[in-house]
Order: sequence, then C-alpha cells, then structure tokens
Amino acid sequence: MNGNQMILLAWWELVAVAGLIILTFLFLPIYDKNQSTTTTELLEMRYRDGRIRILISAIFMFALVFLSMPSALYTGA
Repeated sequence: MNGNQMILLAWWELVAVAGLIILTFLFLPIYDKNQSTTTTELLEMRYRDGRIRILISAIFMFALVFLSMPSALYTGA
C-alpha cells in the first residue's frame, strides 16, 4: 500500500505542475500587456482605483497571517 500512496503523491505533484503551466500561459500575456509585476498593481491598473490595491493587499496579508502562518509555526515548533 505504501507504493500506491507514493504514486498518488507523485501524481498530485505532476498535476499541480500542469496547472501552473496552464495558468502561466493564461495570465502571463495579461501581465505583460499591462506592464505590471504584481496582482495588486494589475488590479489597480484594471480598475483605475488606488483603494483596490490597498484592499487586496489587506486581504492577502490577512490570509497569510491567519491561514499560512499558524501551520508554519505549528510545524516548526
């Protein structure tokens, strides 16, 4: 059964790489056309409002602090 689980884990990683490649070909032309490097910069240009950049940055920071950091701290402890 351990060998079967390792195959499933490898499949999960290969599908993730395929998804990232698809997203790269989908979003890279959009970022290149708008001459932007970050998601917040792209949204600011798209909606022509500086407040959206602050709002999205706050949402990303909230997600980092309350979703990613606890698991990282728990794992490292």
